[in-house]
Amino acid sequence: MSKYMSNNSKTNQITNPNDEFTHSYYLILISNFLFSIAFIPMIYEVLNTKITINIPYLTLIPLFIAFLFLLFVSVVKKYWIHVFIYFIGLFSISIILFLKKDFDAISGKEKITDVIKNKIKNKIKDIIDDEGDSDEGDSDEGDIDEGDSDEGDNDEGDSDEGGSDEKYSNEEDSE
Repeated sequence: MSKYMSNNSKTNQITNPNDEFTHSYYLILISNFLFSIAFIPMIYEVLNTKITINIPYLTLIPLFIAFLFLLFVSVVKKYWIHVFIYFIGLFSISIILFLKKDFDAISGKEKITDVIKNKIKNKIKDIIDDEGDSDEGDSDEGDIDEGDSDEGDNDEGDSDEGGSDEKYSNEEDSE
C-alpha cells in the first residue's frame, strides 16, 4: 500500500499530505492582502486632513523596506499573485511617505492645533445655531416680560411668566 493511500479500503482515496498546508497558505495570502490594502484608507484620511505628523518615519520606512524584500522574493520565485499584493502595499507606503514629506513641510504643530480649534469653534457655533433655531420656532408668546423673570424658573409650563427661556434667566441671574 502506498504511503498516500488512506486506510479506508472502501473508498481507496489518495490523500495529499500537503492539504493541511494549503489552508495555512491561503490564510497567509489573505492576511497579506488585507495588510497591503489597509493603507488605502490611511491615504484617504491623510489627503482629507493633510495631517501626517502623527505617522512616524520609523514605522513607514521599515514597512517600505519589508515590502521591497517581499516584492523582490515574489518576482524571483514567480509568485505573481504575491507580486500584485506586495506592489499594492509598496505603492501605498510610497504615497504616504511622499505625502508626509510634503504635508510635514507645510504644516507643523501649530497647524494641528489650529485645525482642532477651528473644529471646536465650528461645533460650538453649530450648537448655538441649533439652540437659536429651536428657540425661535418654539416661542409663540411674543416678547418676554423681563419684570416677571425674577420669580424663578417654572418647569411646569402652566404659566408664561419667568423661566420660559433659560438664556434670559441665566443672564439676569449673573447680574
